[in-house]
Amino acid sequence: MNRLRGYVELLRLHNVFLTFLAVAIGVLSALHFLGSTGINSREVMPTFVLAALTASLVAAGGYVINDYFDRDIDAVNKPWRPIPAGVVKPHEAVTLATILFLLGSSIPIAIGPLSSSIAALVSLLMILYSMSLKRRGVVGNIVVALSGALSISYGTVAVIDSSQSYVGIALPQLILSALPTIHAFLLILLREFVKGIEDIRGDSARGVQTLIVVLGPWKTYKVMLLVASTLIGISIVPFLTGLGLIYLVLALVVDALVVYTMYLLRPSNLILGIDAMEGLGARGRRLLKYAFGIGIAAFLLGLLSAHLNVLI
Repeated sequence: MNRLRGYVELLRLHNVFLTFLAVAIGVLSALHFLGSTGINSREVMPTFVLAALTASLVAAGGYVINDYFDRDIDAVNKPWRPIPAGVVKPHEAVTLATILFLLGSSIPIAIGPLSSSIAALVSLLMILYSMSLKRRGVVGNIVVALSGALSISYGTVAVIDSSQSYVGIALPQLILSALPTIHAFLLILLREFVKGIEDIRGDSARGVQTLIVVLGPWKTYKVMLLVASTLIGISIVPFLTGLGLIYLVLALVVDALVVYTMYLLRPSNLILGIDAMEGLGARGRRLLKYAFGIGIAAFLLGLLSAHLNVLI
């Protein structure tokens, strides 16, 4: 592995691209749900570019700093990663992460104070997560879900911030504009719980307080079922607010993947032993990863069709 490829692998550009799309969803959500508050769609593009660049830089910084703090674990579990493989030195990773976080926290000054504050907050959360919160189980799960979902709301906040539309937004409008964020938060949180099932052997050995380690299979399933049911329950609401058939079809695919994941991870399967739990957890995590990508497409295409008044 050459050095350039090592740096690119640290950045996880495929995930950064999803962050870029998430910001686009937030911007389109602001136009769709808050357009009556004086937000001008013709003036949104510069804001979108700055917000997407900011979120992408902060996300990339989070991936790099996470690899830095995981370098000893990766030396055992994933020795091919750039830092344990010696392609990127630890201090080089820290320098790169620092530059990314600083750029990501500086660019939104051109958007407004809310955007700057959120970028700085998420940067701090990512550093704290990598340093210690990821080993605190459920707390770390919530931080990951919140950081990922905020990429969507960041687009909405940036539009409000740049247009200075701080007043005149009714609470129902604000809640509707946050639906993609809530959906993403629940889906990422569910995926993190499932990942805890996949990693139960290592987490138990290291004392990581994940849901499955603390509660066991039956209670963990009940918590996951609550999250999954809420996720499926709210998935119909965007369609009812005008996101079109393309959204509905893709949202139903997401719901089906969530239902199948919950079927795979039913308690009667989870009590078959650690090997079974790890295998089922890995399958469930992959299914929810696909569900997240399809969910991004559902909201993006649904909001685009609504904004362009295309009935699909």
